[in-house]
This record gives sequence, structure tokens and C-alpha cells, in this order.
Amino acid sequence: MDKLSETFDGDDEVVTMILSLYLDENADIGDKLVGLHQESNLGELYSLAHTLSGTLSNLCEEETSSLLKTVELDANGGKQSDKAVIDEININLSKIEEQITLYLS
Repeated sequence: MDKLSETFDGDDEVVTMILSLYLDENADIGDKLVGLHQESNLGELYSLAHTLSGTLSNLCEEETSSLLKTVELDANGGKQSDKAVIDEININLSKIEEQITLYLS
């Protein structure tokens, strides 16, 4: 969260607003990602991975954003990503949600 705070010159109000919005807009996003992968819905998987990758990049969550870029590229190429990658993203998304919730409390 420090990098995000630096991005907004330490403006805690803006950081709080952005993180709250992330939580509101992305409830159960990990489950949705897993579901789309299980259904082999590459079009929706591409769209979700693309959007979420950009969002997390803006929140300075580069590791998960990079994994999502892999899923995005795979889906765009008509390929199903490895389940291990999806599972790692899902775990990371849970950790991100926990970190944000802790930060906001």
C-alpha cells in the first residue's frame, strides 16, 4: 500500500476511496475467474483478465497483474491457461483483499 500512497502523494483519503471502490467492484472476483476457467470461456476470461490486470497494475500489484497478463494473452490466443496459474491468481486476490480490508480498518 506504500507504493499506492506514494503515487497519490500520501493522500490517504484518495487511497481509501480507491481501495474501497476496488473491494466494492471486485467482490468474489477470484471465484468468477476460476469459474470462467473451468467453463473454458476464453472470451470472458480474456475480458476479465485484461480489466483486472489493469486495475491491479494501477494499485501497484504487479505480480498478480503480470500473471493476469499471461491469462489474457493465452485466452486471446485461444489457449486455456494452466490451472496452477489460475489458482495462484486466486490465492493472490484473496491476499490482496485481506490487505485492503486490514488497511481500511
